[in-house]
Amino acid sequence: MTSKAKLRIVQPLRRKATARARGGAAIVAAVLMAAVVWYVSRPTQNATAPAASVFAPTRTNSGLPPGPVPEGMVWIPGGEFSMGSVDPRATLYGGPDAMADARPIHRVYVDGFWMDATEVTN
Repeated sequence: MTSKAKLRIVQPLRRKATARARGGAAIVAAVLMAAVVWYVSRPTQNATAPAASVFAPTRTNSGLPPGPVPEGMVWIPGGEFSMGSVDPRATLYGGPDAMADARPIHRVYVDGFWMDATEVTN
């Protein structure tokens, strides 16, 4: 077999191998790109809702209302409860606003009070 004949046989094989290598590289690049997009768009560790233990249980005052019930009023016993929030920007569906006026989570105490039994509008 002459060298020209060998060259004619080897060249098509090289072209096929190069085409396969390019196709394989394209697949690897697509998989890597998908992995990068997934990694960047996944929720971060602190993107979960705060633990339930952050809010302590509400404690209702056990005291009785002071004096007789005024007509059309109801007694709200008051007590202690948790209010506020974590920074919503760090949560999964929290939104873009920092809500600094609602942070941090803290305890609030309210004395008992009388409230009108019906809604009052002006």
